[in-house]
Amino acid sequence: MACDYHNRTDFRAFDVMVDAITNASPSELDAAIASCAELARDHYTAPMRKTLWRAFAAMLRLYKRKYA
Repeated sequence: MACDYHNRTDFRAFDVMVDAITNASPSELDAAIASCAELARDHYTAPMRKTLWRAFAAMLRLYKRKYA
């Protein structure tokens, strides 16, 4: 059975994010932070989503500072 996450509220994807973050190297975290910051600045990103991208970038910076 396939899982379709497109426009669906399914927080199981957080497990994937947590695993990716905890297994990332410092350079991979830097790349993820840059991607989040870029999406937060993008003119085509909806304001609601910009807030989330900024929060993701801040969370990744905090994680990198404390654990990486």
